[in-house]
Amino acid sequence: MHKYFQNQTIASKLISYLEKSIQSRKFSTFASVTAKPFFIACGYKVIRTNIVNLREQQLENYYMEKVNENNIP
Repeated sequence: MHKYFQNQTIASKLISYLEKSIQSRKFSTFASVTAKPFFIACGYKVIRTNIVNLREQQLENYYMEKVNENNIP
């Protein structure tokens, strides 16, 4: 995200809208190292760490999930 648009709660508003709009019990994402703290603050939990090999470099990301308490049958 561009530095001029940080700390405006845009991402938080987007994720909140999506979670309320989509009728799902569970949400998941592959979060970068940078995005991980944001998703943790939104209630996501790390399920596993992934190592991706790209152009002779190893990149780390995280598979994260959140259970939507409002949509539990």
